[in-house]
Amino acid sequence: MSRLLERALMIELELLESIDLKIEELLRQRLLEDKVKSGDEKPTGGMMSLEPPDW
Repeated sequence: MSRLLERALMIELELLESIDLKIEELLRQRLLEDKVKSGDEKPTGGMMSLEPPDW
């Protein structure tokens, strides 16, 4: 029974870490969008953009 509980806790930990990473990604994207809206950054200049940089 303890091995089953240990496995369940490991799965829960992995899910929580995955959620934390997704939250960080969404916050970075929101921050970038806010910067673009305020004119602090070009839309294609951020890491979240799929467009190549304007060099």
